[in-house]
Amino acid sequence: MPRLGLGPDKGAAFGHEFADAYLAQVGETLGILNLADGAADGAPFALPRGVRASAPTAALAARWLAGPLDAAGALVDLSDRPLLCMDVSTDGHTAVIGGADHGLKEVGLRDARVRRELFSRTDGHREWVSCVRVLPDGRVLSGGVDAKLCLWDAGARSARCADLVGHGGSISAIRLSESAELALSASYDKTLRAWHLSRAGAPAATLRAHNAPVLELAWRGDALASGDRAGQLVRWDVATGRALSAPISAHRGHLTALDVAAEPAGGAPLVVSGGHDGAVRLWDARASAGAGAGAAAAGGRPALEATGVHTGAVNALCWHTLPSGAQLLVSAGADALIRLLEPRRSLAAVATCAQHRTHVYSLHCRADLAFSGAGDGVLLAHDLRTGACMWGLGANRAAVRCVHATDDSLVAAGDDGCALVFRFGEAAEPAEVRARAASGEAGAARAHQPSVATAAPRRLGPDAPGATCPAVLPASAAAASQGARAYADSRKQAMERAALIREQRRAEATGSGERGGDALDAFCARSGSRAGRAAGTGVVGAGPVGGTAAQSELDLLHAAGDAKFGRPRRRV
Repeated sequence: MPRLGLGPDKGAAFGHEFADAYLAQVGETLGILNLADGAADGAPFALPRGVRASAPTAALAARWLAGPLDAAGALVDLSDRPLLCMDVSTDGHTAVIGGADHGLKEVGLRDARVRRELFSRTDGHREWVSCVRVLPDGRVLSGGVDAKLCLWDAGARSARCADLVGHGGSISAIRLSESAELALSASYDKTLRAWHLSRAGAPAATLRAHNAPVLELAWRGDALASGDRAGQLVRWDVATGRALSAPISAHRGHLTALDVAAEPAGGAPLVVSGGHDGAVRLWDARASAGAGAGAAAAGGRPALEATGVHTGAVNALCWHTLPSGAQLLVSAGADALIRLLEPRRSLAAVATCAQHRTHVYSLHCRADLAFSGAGDGVLLAHDLRTGACMWGLGANRAAVRCVHATDDSLVAAGDDGCALVFRFGEAAEPAEVRARAASGEAGAARAHQPSVATAAPRRLGPDAPGATCPAVLPASAAAASQGARAYADSRKQAMERAALIREQRRAEATGSGERGGDALDAFCARSGSRAGRAAGTGVVGAGPVGGTAAQSELDLLHAAGDAKFGRPRRRV
């Protein structure tokens, strides 16, 4: 292939062009070698139904409206790199979280402990993990920047996987069929690929129509759609696996959010899209090929559209059915706003929640509540019936990238490499967890108040389309920082628990109650001051227990290594 060069004056836009040209050359080369797609490419392939729209969840207990039992949550330190993706098992007991350290962790939500790590020297990803899905049988399907998918075996200790290869670029999204026997993956190589999960991940088909890297994928029932970096939308015929029309220019800039509406009684399903232009648009998911082609030629004709919903990109969309049967479209944007849109009123905003102070990166809806996480680590709960912001939590030291609610737990993960699990039902907690809390190992007694003052719910009338949620963050600095303090306290409690366990183990090893030392403690004592100064923290290393606990032993080791070698850590 000819060499493509990057000049010193080239920016991000040229980088995208370079990547497109490179992928085009890779695809052409594979085509010449007859390795590009396999026998299934180009042939009709009937897709099964996607995961059906879930029935309206029963209203959550009143406990959810007041906040978690313990506002500090249970901290699970998973990585020194950002966590990027998460999925929760169908029984709500396990979360699988992947990140920039190339691995995934299975975390039990009942006890907030890591059950297994999905990474080894022989199995797993060699680049960032970008997406993950948990199958009903316990297997895990993950996708990464290394252009492959990994199908992980089920099992308490198993860390073996089958590599599903075929894509020529980063995997951006994974969706499962209703029966979980087939998976669809979207990639920066501009294609979708289908995989037979019932046959150990054997390739099933390749779907081609996009002219740019595919960023978003939505599949529900008989509706399938995908969106790309050029702002184009493709709707697919699940009966043949072929595009219903040429790509539609749906948005200016990237298409950044995509969902499928719950199927209306007797009507066609709708696809909802959001983009860099801040607009939200609804499309008929079953438009005929002829009509779609004509619409594409005219620039596309959405069934409904709302421009200016956000100033900047639409980061997330959630088409949600409330327990009452009412439907809402919830959108989150880079302008730090959450908007509740009414589909029956031409996507009019019936409420705007403006409590976030920076980009909203994650959004999850369950029953009558929506949970949103922002770039400053704040997680908020919004009442979808009233538009009120009910409570807030400090959930991360950086951006909250993932959030998910089960019947009795809320889990959030993000850029600081940690996950926090909040419990909402004391009766459902295992006896072991309650015993640890009673003995003091879990920290202070549970606080039955949310970490941010609760706003009084205010029901919005039909004549208040632009109504704004009441402020949830108090004006006083002490109250405003309460969520951040709760998070800091949870980190401190975790470090204290670890120190207590180390002290007990040393006492058992020496046969006395006196504190012992080891080689690691001696190293930290010698190099703590030097490592702290090199890292710019000024923190002096302490002994195993007591002293300054601002840095852990692992932090000191990393800081000393960075100071010696002058480069960031890298996982091998």
